[in-house]
Amino acid sequence: DSADAGAEASSSRAASSSTAKAHGALLVAALIYSGHNILAARCLREGVSPIGFSVLRELASIALLYGWAAALEGPPSLPPRAHRARFALLGALLAAFQLCFAVGIALTDATTAALFQCIEPSTAAVLAALLGIEPLSAAKVLSALLAGGGVLLLQAGPRSQPDPS
Repeated sequence: DSADAGAEASSSRAASSSTAKAHGALLVAALIYSGHNILAARCLREGVSPIGFSVLRELASIALLYGWAAALEGPPSLPPRAHRARFALLGALLAAFQLCFAVGIALTDATTAALFQCIEPSTAAVLAALLGIEPLSAAKVLSALLAGGGVLLLQAGPRSQPDPS
């Protein structure tokens, strides 16, 4: 019946539009993160402390994110009391991640840091399996090995020195 076909086509267009928006948002996020890697490498190469860089970046992002969230959804509220310890742990882990990432960029370059980001999805899959959160499949193991091998292969080639300007 034509009414069902019209409803199905409309639903398909909405799903396609939603997917396009999601892919667009992810592409913008990847571009921002890539720009962040380049800017971070330059700042850290010019003598900015990795700890200072991490602290200032997080403070700026807190202010921007709070303003954005308040504008879109009203003032954010605290999570339920039962989950606050988990949020504190996640905050500590994120801070450790950001600091290690800044130190890694300071000791290498933006490209190397970006290469290591390529292994995050497969590393997360393996870690989730080790913690008993998600099942481990042969495809996940293979993806971890291929991603890690790809990073090692790219790092094995000749290294160029970053432009100091």
